[in-house]
Amino acid sequence: MTHAIDDTIAAAAPPLWDGFTISEAGAVLGLSEPTARSRYQRAKQQLRDALDEESVPYTRP
Repeated sequence: MTHAIDDTIAAAAPPLWDGFTISEAGAVLGLSEPTARSRYQRAKQQLRDALDEESVPYTRP
């Protein structure tokens, strides 16, 4: 599932950010690296949660 999330994020990201590190993107946005990394991780978690809500419920064996 992690690859699907990363692929979804990559597809949704504007081409402008393609190839930038989190540190570089943070600098462009005027954010420190820790803040940029935190926001990126939070966005990934929100996407993961949204995708989980859309999926068919399952139970673990």
